[in-house]
Amino acid sequence: MNQLPEYLLKLGGLHDARLVAMNWHVESQVVEFVVDDIYANFLGLPEYPGRQSGVIRLEGVSHVEFAVEASQELKLFELLPAEDHADEVVAKFSPGGRVRIRYAAAIYPSSLI
Repeated sequence: MNQLPEYLLKLGGLHDARLVAMNWHVESQVVEFVVDDIYANFLGLPEYPGRQSGVIRLEGVSHVEFAVEASQELKLFELLPAEDHADEVVAKFSPGGRVRIRYAAAIYPSSLI
């Protein structure tokens, strides 16, 4: 069962996490989001457990829509399940852009929240 949507919602869509890398392995059908802190959404709040970098790995990727502004630094505005497809996520970036990905499975760090 795909629990990535619940995971992302629980972590506030990884809001304000700095994107360290986004790796798209076309032949192996894998996309990875490497972020500096999966808890960035909670920074300054009592429930913030401390900084933890992490990788959200999407496997069985069959569709990618990519439109991102070039920038020295990208932050995730949010990484959330697509409202219209349970097997897709939409990443929105600051200063601008978005990526929409259809996937079959996901691997992600365990959460303390």
